[in-house]
Amino acid sequence: MKRLMVCIFIFAGLLTSAVAQPVRVVLLDFEDQTGMKADAQLGGGVDSAKLAEKGGYLLARELLKQDDFVLIERRDFMEQMKRLQSAKSDKDAGVVPSRLEAARALRADVLLRGSIVSFSTSKEAINQGGYKAEFSRVLLRVVLQAQDAVNGAVIAVSDGAASQQFRQTSAKQTILGEDDILELFAKALTSATPEVEKGISKRIKAMKSREKLKLSVTTTQDPAMVEIDGVLVGTTPMEALEIYKGDHLLSVSRPGSVTVTKQIRLDKDARIQVPLLREDLTAEEKMVVYEKAEMKIYMTDGKPDLLIQTMD
Repeated sequence: MKRLMVCIFIFAGLLTSAVAQPVRVVLLDFEDQTGMKADAQLGGGVDSAKLAEKGGYLLARELLKQDDFVLIERRDFMEQMKRLQSAKSDKDAGVVPSRLEAARALRADVLLRGSIVSFSTSKEAINQGGYKAEFSRVLLRVVLQAQDAVNGAVIAVSDGAASQQFRQTSAKQTILGEDDILELFAKALTSATPEVEKGISKRIKAMKSREKLKLSVTTTQDPAMVEIDGVLVGTTPMEALEIYKGDHLLSVSRPGSVTVTKQIRLDKDARIQVPLLREDLTAEEKMVVYEKAEMKIYMTDGKPDLLIQTMD
C-alpha cells in the first residue's frame, strides 16, 4: 500500500451514483430575450415576457411525450433553493451555486432552461400593373440549454423556429391573436427539443460507462453524516462506498461540529480521514484533537484539511 497525503484542490463535482432512467429534469425559468417587436397586427400585441412565462408548460409537454424524462416539481426546487440560501453563510456563498446544490438535493440529472430569442415580423410589398399585395411573415425562435445538475457544465444547446406567412390585401387582412402565437411557440419548441434530448442522452450514456472506485470515510468523532455531490450517502465510519472516478464535492457534518466541505479529485480507491472540531473549541482543545487524530494536519485558511490515502 502506498500512502499519498495531499491537500485538497478545487474541482467541480460529478455524479456519485449510477444514473438511473428516466432522466430527472428541473425546468428553470423561460426567458424573454427578444429585441425587435412583432407588428401589432401580427401578434405584436402579445407581451413577449408573459409569453415566455408560458414556455415552461409548453416545454414540459414536449419532454413528457418521451418516457425517458421525469420532471421535478418546480415548487420543490424553489423551496429547496430558499432553504439553502437561508442556511448559507457569507463564507459559503459562491462555492457552489444554490441552483446546483438544490438540484443535487433533489437528485436531478439535468437543469434545462429556455429563451425566446426572436419574435418579429417582416413584410414584402408588391405593386405591379396596378395590382397591390403585401406578404407578411411572423417568426418566433427559441433556444434551449441543458446543464449538468452536478458540475454545471453545458451539455446541450439547440434552437428551433416556427413561422407563418400571410397575404394581406385591401380585401383581406389577417390579425393574429394570442392562441396563434402560442401555436407558433409550441411548434418552435417541438423543433428544438429533439436536439437537446439527443445531447442529454449522450451525456447520460457517457456517465454510466465511467470507471468506479471505492471510497471509505472516517472522522475523529463518529458518527457524522457524509454527503457527496449534495447527496446524503451515509454516516461514518463508512467503508467501500462505490463512487465514480473523478471530481466530487465531499461534505461531512455532525451537530455541534464545524461542517467540513471540500472539493476533491479521486483517481484510485481511497480512504479519507476528516478531523471534526466542535464549533466552540478553544485553541488548547483544538491541539488535543490534532494529537488524538495521530496524523499530519494540513491547514487551509487556518482550518484543518483532509488526509487522503490512495490505495494501489
